[in-house]
Amino acid sequence: MSKKRLWTGRVLTGLAALLIVFAAVPKLLMVAPMVEGFQRAGFPEHLVPTIGVIELVCALVYLIPRTRVLGAILMTGLMGGATATNVRIGDPSMIVTVVLGVLAWGGLFFSDERVRALLPLRSQPEKS
Repeated sequence: MSKKRLWTGRVLTGLAALLIVFAAVPKLLMVAPMVEGFQRAGFPEHLVPTIGVIELVCALVYLIPRTRVLGAILMTGLMGGATATNVRIGDPSMIVTVVLGVLAWGGLFFSDERVRALLPLRSQPEKS
């Protein structure tokens, strides 16, 4: 694996995890705008810190090399739910959640040969 590809994967992985952690902290602290956003989306206030904990767990699992694929799957589910909620209430920030899901898998794609083999961007020559 080239160093360029490895570092691209590391940067994307770090960015995705960092953004998830930055989203989780205000939920754990019950910051007023975050609580209001949850209420506007139809979620009860008591779920705000729970979602923050879920986000932190997903980011942690994603950052551990042995569990990175599971972490990406969990983050995809998390971002899928956030995207669905944002679409339902007409919040244009849904693009952020889609981009976060893409970043998570992009980080894996560039840093893990196994994932790249599963998701080839170009056709591989057939082996004889």
